[in-house]
Amino acid sequence: MAATCCIDPRAYKNVERDARVSSKSVTGIYFHRRKKFSEVSETWEKEFDAHRFSYKSLYKATKGFSKDEFLGKGGFGEV
Repeated sequence: MAATCCIDPRAYKNVERDARVSSKSVTGIYFHRRKKFSEVSETWEKEFDAHRFSYKSLYKATKGFSKDEFLGKGGFGEV
């Protein structure tokens, strides 16, 4: 004898609604964090043609900030 399960069709509407709400929440959080952590360019940087380097590019260039891959020294320490 096979067991059957009866699901109320109205339950599907709740699942669909919850999925839409969840999707919108994730998208909203993503764009909020993207804006919050975006690079801000200062006016003096444009005047002096200053260069910014991402942490990731510095990490790659120094092979994990190894002492053997020393790039230089600045006002905030060694790189």
